[in-house]
Amino acid sequence: MGKTLVLYFSLTFLSATLGFTLVDLNGDQVEYWVDRLETSDPIGREEAAHHLGQLGASARDAVPALAKAKKHDSSEYVRRAAADALQHVQVSAGPAAPR
Repeated sequence: MGKTLVLYFSLTFLSATLGFTLVDLNGDQVEYWVDRLETSDPIGREEAAHHLGQLGASARDAVPALAKAKKHDSSEYVRRAAADALQHVQVSAGPAAPR
């Protein structure tokens, strides 16, 4: 698990740096970040929203969790990051994206 996690974060950093989203290698990347939206750490929640936004259209399943964070999170930073992420996910997905 440790090597997988390091590889995952390395690939995430690389994709963010180069400006593209890599294919979800494990099929659970979105689920991981959605779970992180529920942590007690506001920095972790903000980071999760940010990463979901970077995933673009492939994070469509995260829209309900991001909408909830945008509306109800106690941290203004998380709410802003969730709003930003929703825009990225929906714009990337095109007009068929859930709103």
